[in-house]
Amino acid sequence: MEAFNKVPVKPVYEQIRATELEVGRRYPLEKLEKTCTRYGNALLAFIFIDGEPKKIFLPKIYADNLPDQAINDVNENGNFDLVLAEHVFPSFRFEILPKVPAQVVPPHPPYQK
Repeated sequence: MEAFNKVPVKPVYEQIRATELEVGRRYPLEKLEKTCTRYGNALLAFIFIDGEPKKIFLPKIYADNLPDQAINDVNENGNFDLVLAEHVFPSFRFEILPKVPAQVVPPHPPYQK
């Protein structure tokens, strides 16, 4: 019973639409996943918005044209952000960019009299 209670819980990804994203904002990308829907091949992006896990279907052109090796590279590296680069209705253009390293702020020197 104790082993059962120690099983980690997978996060539940709420599905969102591209219209809910802000143009130019970076969203931490956990992984990309190719899937098949009743409309054909699709590409899901698993992202985080303010720490909350979300998933979004990317436009079909990405599922049809992005090679599996590129998806594997993103998933293995895991150090990318998803950016909605442009939204001109009815189309969306996304970019996958390397994460920007956090800036390290040097500590202040101790106060001296």
